[in-house]
Amino acid sequence: MKYIGLKIKFWVRDIFFNKAEVLRNLSDIRRKMTRKKFRECVLKQSDKQLKKILKYAVEHTEYYSSLNVQKRNTTVPLSLALFPVMTKATLNADYDKHISDEYINKKVHKMFTSGSTGIPFCVQQNHGKRVRHIADLKYFGELAGYRDHDSMCYLRAKPTATEKEQSEQNIFQLDITSLSDENLSKYYKIMCEKRCTALMAYPSTLEQAVLFWSKHFKNETYIQTIISTSETLTQEIRDELYGFFGDKIHIVARYSNTEQGVLGQETEFDKYVLNWASYYFEILKMDKDEPAGYDELGRIVITDLYNKAFPLIRYDTGDVAKIKIADGLPYFTDLFGRRMDMIYNTQGKPVSPFLLCRVMRLAVDRNIDQWQFIQNNARDYCLKIASKEKPDLSKELELFSEVLGKDANIIVVYTDDIPILNSLKRKLIVSKYSISAGKKDNTQ
Repeated sequence: MKYIGLKIKFWVRDIFFNKAEVLRNLSDIRRKMTRKKFRECVLKQSDKQLKKILKYAVEHTEYYSSLNVQKRNTTVPLSLALFPVMTKATLNADYDKHISDEYINKKVHKMFTSGSTGIPFCVQQNHGKRVRHIADLKYFGELAGYRDHDSMCYLRAKPTATEKEQSEQNIFQLDITSLSDENLSKYYKIMCEKRCTALMAYPSTLEQAVLFWSKHFKNETYIQTIISTSETLTQEIRDELYGFFGDKIHIVARYSNTEQGVLGQETEFDKYVLNWASYYFEILKMDKDEPAGYDELGRIVITDLYNKAFPLIRYDTGDVAKIKIADGLPYFTDLFGRRMDMIYNTQGKPVSPFLLCRVMRLAVDRNIDQWQFIQNNARDYCLKIASKEKPDLSKELELFSEVLGKDANIIVVYTDDIPILNSLKRKLIVSKYSISAGKKDNTQ
């Protein structure tokens, strides 16, 4: 009865607090994502929405209107191939020109990210895009086995919702800034007390948490679904999760980013269903802007079909994957994204690389082009900054010290550029320190 009462409470809230738009979008996503005839139905609908956003970008942004991707007085439809592939760096270079004239000086939702390539970036989202994002979260939650408004434990860096908002949403955000034994014990008890049926976190956080819980607790949780985000979820971590929570839980890896939203999700190991309802996907060759073949490793380039405030057209995510076909439907496999090493604090405890990324999100307005964080040994760290200026980073260094330890020696090095790897990506977090050997690891 208590569960039914909570459901009624949330349904009433959804209706009377302007949630009807979310429900309409959720219905649209379900309809498009469950169509069996992919080419006849899904691609046709995506292509229609794609033409709308391309036309909108040309008519309402200075950048795309100046490209002359469509000549005046022509009946030839806009083609995606006429639009350039964009990166965080190229978007930042002409940032104001990408903002829609309909949303200049208007209230928008801003999403900040340091990015997997170390380039601070902010994406403005209009109300329609924000609603679509919430609907995407609901749909892919359902796909993972998480029922809307069920209780969720979300282990994340610096919770953004108030306690009241968390209670209303039934999603409890727990701070991973310090994964001390005391906090991990506290989080386990909260997970049990709130009767959470879903757990969401970075794989590195899940690994550290489940290793501790396995030693100190018997599984008395209600967890049925685990959603892994951002980092690579290895088979070893999956096995550890199954070992503690039981082999009947549903574990999925979600492919998403801050600037766009939920892009895809595993339906089985290393097979990612793509969110064709909200995005248009391309896999381009590693060395040129041409389509990669099926089963060929290429760059993931995505067009957001619903963001009008800041159109993201042919956006190079910095990730790579292969695209394959099964039962007539395309999916991603061999998905590789952010390349980051594990960093340790001055006490020898591992620190999630995403905590460091969160600190650098604060630098989005500091004219920083790129950044890279390096651990040289137990207490010596280096923050490399590629910038035309030398911004004051005292606030960021203070926050780094809170994460790494007050005795951390962090130096800032200004440089013209940060070298890329053979994969054509910059390594954001680099560790030259081996905790097991207690010395620099020269093999990396």
